[in-house]
Amino acid sequence: MGRLFGATTVPERMMIEDRQVPALMIIFSLGYTAVFTVFALLYRYAYSKRCELDLNEYESLRTRHDMIQYAVTAGVGLLTAITAALLPANRSYFSIWLLFLSIVYALAARPSRRRKEKLALERVETAAKSAATI
Repeated sequence: MGRLFGATTVPERMMIEDRQVPALMIIFSLGYTAVFTVFALLYRYAYSKRCELDLNEYESLRTRHDMIQYAVTAGVGLLTAITAALLPANRSYFSIWLLFLSIVYALAARPSRRRKEKLALERVETAAKSAATI
């Protein structure tokens, strides 16, 4: 991390050598990918059972959006691992910055997601009020 932030002092013997960085980045990125893949698959399973779970329109939409977000995040982790493998050993640590693409996607998708979720929630609430008055 010292190289990323311009640290000038270098210990006599570095704990991690340049040749080890790609493997470290690949292992970290694949672990990151595995965690978010599990989340995406859990949401996919819940979404596939939405009728059995009696999810309303809003809950189904939120489940779908979260499934997509976790899948994108897992994909970014995989991209990070591939990039770490392809970059030269002394530069592979730069691949960690690709993880910020997950945040970029989340921020870019947020307005559309919020709008759709707000409309779905309004429809659910309207339907619930109509059912309550009958």
